[in-house]
Amino acid sequence: MKVLIVGGGISGFFTAYTLAKRGIDRITIIEKSYIGAGSTGRCATGIRASFTSEEHVVLMREGIKLWKQYAESELGEYGLKYLQGGYVWIARKDETANLFKKLVSLHNSFGVPTRIIDIDELRERVPQINIDIVATAMLDPIAGKSYPFTTLYALFRACRNLGVEILTGVEAKKLIGKGDKIVSIETNRGSIEADVYVIAAGAESRDLLKTIGIELPIKNIPRHVLVTEAFNRAFDPLVIDWDTPGVPYIVQTAEGNFFIGRDIEEEAELSLYSQRIDFMPKALKPITQLFPFLKNLRVLRYWIG
Repeated sequence: MKVLIVGGGISGFFTAYTLAKRGIDRITIIEKSYIGAGSTGRCATGIRASFTSEEHVVLMREGIKLWKQYAESELGEYGLKYLQGGYVWIARKDETANLFKKLVSLHNSFGVPTRIIDIDELRERVPQINIDIVATAMLDPIAGKSYPFTTLYALFRACRNLGVEILTGVEAKKLIGKGDKIVSIETNRGSIEADVYVIAAGAESRDLLKTIGIELPIKNIPRHVLVTEAFNRAFDPLVIDWDTPGVPYIVQTAEGNFFIGRDIEEEAELSLYSQRIDFMPKALKPITQLFPFLKNLRVLRYWIG
């Protein structure tokens, strides 16, 4: 059996790795740009199960089990890490405490051990936080982070050693169907045939599936992130400012840089190469209220994912 996977991001590579480990020996990944050029390489590292719906909680609870298994397997030897520093959700308003209690009850009912933490524990986990504006906090202790390109490179090495063919600069243009089957994919380098086709191209999967009359009901919703210069190790959790509109967050990388993000009102399908200069003050103002020392750090760059 020959399997052709379109998309060189986390979904495509994990699919290839899993199939190869199960004995499929003819697997090809095609990526139109470089490995991780899409949404994978633009994410801010966080992995959690502390969502607000049963589907998300259960899915990510199982996903976290896999992240830990992979980090302890050969992928860990190749460099994949799951750093379980947790998530800390900050409430500025007293009334948010009741919501946090309901969320803890929901998470706990599905086996995710979130809990309310007091100010002393918050100060221990996040020493630099300005507790004067914190009413309460919720901890997700099983949440963590994995760095996109470190993870992808680990998967790249593992897949390559398992015999997976990895082609970059190959863009899938059109799916060619015959009856109720896909028989080939037209690319910028000619036609490629396979027995099984996996479309793992993120939002661009929608455009590819349109070529065979399938409408995938997804939209690109822009998310903005910035990164600061490196700083000494400050704290391990990803910290989220729940009560501020757009739910700003901050997480420190292994190298010491801080990723800072915040949802802002945005048009769907905005180009990844567009810019919103107003994002920076909107993201930085609430985060520097929580972490005053960040006022002295420089922003290196920002991007849309």
